Amino acid sequence: QLMATVVVALTQLEVGATIGFAGVTLPQLTDQSSDDLHFSTLESALFGSMMFVGALLGSLTVSVPMVRLGQRVTLLFSLPISLASWIILATAPTNWVVLLVRFFQGITMSFITSSSSTYVAELSHSSIRGRLMSTLDLSRQMGILVAYALGSSNLTWRKVALTCGFVN
Repeated sequence: QLMATVVVALTQLEVGATIGFAGVTLPQLTDQSSDDLHFSTLESALFGSMMFVGALLGSLTVSVPMVRLGQRVTLLFSLPISLASWIILATAPTNWVVLLVRFFQGITMSFITSSSSTYVAELSHSSIRGRLMSTLDLSRQMGILVAYALGSSNLTWRKVALTCGFVN
């Protein structure tokens, strides 16, 4: 139970990185002097919110694969998609690709969060369930801190995206 929870908790690092990514990379994306992509005020707002719009859709649809495939398979299916989204984000040629990827990251974030928490709840004994479930939240918060630490370094937003992807 403990080992399975530790492995599943590692997936929450990616969820935290997804949440923290916008906050640390938006200053680079709005920098007028940058040679890379530049976001307008509207695009900046969309960049921060598209992940949550995707998460809403993911929350509404995740029950279908969880019932048909199970929590573990749904989680395992979501992880490569999440990795691909980070790679696409890091190599995005246009602003709309970045926004679209953030939307899909929200969907996969919902799939990962829902399936991992349900999986741990079902596999753990009732006497330790609360402690095991709390490791998921702890890991998610650590993922946010990882994103913030990467953002405070001298890495470009594209390198931060790649690094966050490989945290996955």
